[in-house]
Formats: sequence, structure tokens, C-alpha cells
Amino acid sequence: MKVIKNKILVEPIEEKDKSTGKFVISNDGAVLSDRGVVVDVGEDVKNVKSGDSIIFASYARSEFDLDGKKYFVVSEEDIIVILNNK
Repeated sequence: MKVIKNKILVEPIEEKDKSTGKFVISNDGAVLSDRGVVVDVGEDVKNVKSGDSIIFASYARSEFDLDGKKYFVVSEEDIIVILNNK
């Protein structure tokens, strides 16, 4: 599998308390965010790399299952926070 352009493959972080991984980022629509670990990045991605933990806008993700694991694909501009960019 190869991620292209500005897309980022993310493995969601499973939380025991589902409310811990989400927070409100807008007052008008209560848009929720999600968090995960970057698995792979496309060639145009500049600010994150594999292994980074990120928080991203949940409305902007595409979700799919591969070999029984859930993954998200998000665009770099939909990342809200990089939690551990080393």
C-alpha cells in the first residue's frame, strides 16, 4: 500500500473511555476531533512522519478496514495538533 500526495494513513488510537480522544473545536456545530498514529505519508506531506501521534478533524477522514484493522486517511491540512513530533 502506498499513500499519495498530501494524504496521511492513520491508525486510530483506541481509548477505553471514548470521550478522552474527542473534543469540541467549534461552537456552532460541535465538530469533534479524533486522534491516531501516523502509519505512512504521501510525498507532499511536510509536517508529520510515521510514528507521530496526531489529532485531526473527524469530518475530514475516510475510514476503511484492512486485514481486520481500522485505518483513516486524512489530508495534512486537516491535522489540528501533532502531539509528539520528534
